[in-house]
Amino acid sequence: MESGGFIFNFQEKAIAMSTGWVLIGDNLPDDLFEIESVLNTKLLFPEEDTGELKTVFDSLRKNIKPV
Repeated sequence: MESGGFIFNFQEKAIAMSTGWVLIGDNLPDDLFEIESVLNTKLLFPEEDTGELKTVFDSLRKNIKPV
């Protein structure tokens, strides 16, 4: 994901995006959902096998209420 300007650093618990670093807490899915909410977009990640861009943690996403 580095080529797309998106880097995870699990040791430092942070995510680098082209707009800057975002600290993550103990619950990565919730933190990604919060980032999506603030940016008003969905974060898409390439599937390992196909490279197709998809959302992640979809089974957890269904339990989120829109803001």
